Amino acid sequence: DETLYVQDYFLQSIDISIPEKTEIRLHKYIIGIYEKELKESLRTRSITISRQALRAEIEYHKNCIEEIKNGKKSNEPVHKAEEKSAVQEKTTSAITESLENKLKEAQEYFDKENYTKSIEEYLKIIDTEELDSGMLNEIRHKLGIIYKNVADYTKAQHYYELVEKYFKYNNEIINLNYLYYELTELYHVMYKNERAIETIKKVIYSVDTPQSLMVDACTLLGNLYSELDNSEEAYAYYQKALESLDENTSEATLAELYFKYALANDDRGDSATAFEYYNKCISSNDTRYKSSAYSNLGSCYYENNNFSDSKACFLKAYEIEKNENNYDGIYYIAINLANIFAEEKSTEALKYLLEAKQSAEFLNENSYLLEVSIMLGDYYYNDPNKHKEALIEYLKAKSAAENMPNADISKIEKRIKDMKLRMDEGTFEEIVKNYEK
Repeated sequence: DETLYVQDYFLQSIDISIPEKTEIRLHKYIIGIYEKELKESLRTRSITISRQALRAEIEYHKNCIEEIKNGKKSNEPVHKAEEKSAVQEKTTSAITESLENKLKEAQEYFDKENYTKSIEEYLKIIDTEELDSGMLNEIRHKLGIIYKNVADYTKAQHYYELVEKYFKYNNEIINLNYLYYELTELYHVMYKNERAIETIKKVIYSVDTPQSLMVDACTLLGNLYSELDNSEEAYAYYQKALESLDENTSEATLAELYFKYALANDDRGDSATAFEYYNKCISSNDTRYKSSAYSNLGSCYYENNNFSDSKACFLKAYEIEKNENNYDGIYYIAINLANIFAEEKSTEALKYLLEAKQSAEFLNENSYLLEVSIMLGDYYYNDPNKHKEALIEYLKAKSAAENMPNADISKIEKRIKDMKLRMDEGTFEEIVKNYEK
């Protein structure tokens, strides 16, 4: 956590031996901390002074910057700004407490994901309370977030862009950069990809962007380019994100970046770098991409006929997906494990085919049902005692294919005809008849 102790002696002597550019940077840094605090409610704020006092502090430091630029110096201690607002705070304390309670109630609805009620409470505050421009802006920002969460993107955009105007007018550049990151995510889900790219580039090429936000922004832009199949630009921004890493980068961001960069190198055929960053992703404390990293490593090993290491990676991924009850993940990994065990002529292949089948049925996904039914049918085909089971699986595959546009049924029908030649005719007809009922 960032902790800043702003003492009188610091502010009175800040200009003794510090170059003007550095002094301006310090004032901007302090402004950034205060602006971050403005986002928090009083009960979650690290600096426990009122919003009026926070804004007075910001104004003071902005004035200091202007005076430095104009060749003047201010010797007024920072606590003077707070003293000026003390009288105003006393006369409005009852109003402030009432407003804080209403804001707390709206936030509690938000925390419980009762977004309809939270919106209702925030709009009621806007309609009934006398709000200063800063508080109004905070509520509009919160409404933008909520409307985005409920997929009412038009209203979300409306409120986000009102907040953008406020930050621009008040020259709150750091807050504006954080807002642009959120706006980029909004434009992305609205399929406004060009606008999303244009917006996130404002963050990346701003001199006031905090380093941790720079990493997030470059990663996000890499993801956008990746989705647009612009692999070169995606790769370039993942690299830029890696170059921007510092000690404040979150584990979640690191895990995503390591995985995406590994994937980009995998696609470029740079196996050594891909392996390095998949393993970095696996070693991170954030687990969201761990299963995918193990799975991709397993695929890399499989493509190089290293079935032992491939199996080890897929088994680790399988364990994660099972613990999380992720049936899509279970299906994909079980299919791969079945293939590996089939290469090794192991009966374990059947275990994972049945696991894949169970996931496909749970998901009721025709493409999964088609694939696993053919694989099971082919597995049973090689055992004369299992021809009935093979035929049933081929019939299931045909049924799934008939529910899919452009599916090739001819190969399945050939398998069924072949089973007719291998089986007793009466048994064959009975199974077909019972299945088609």
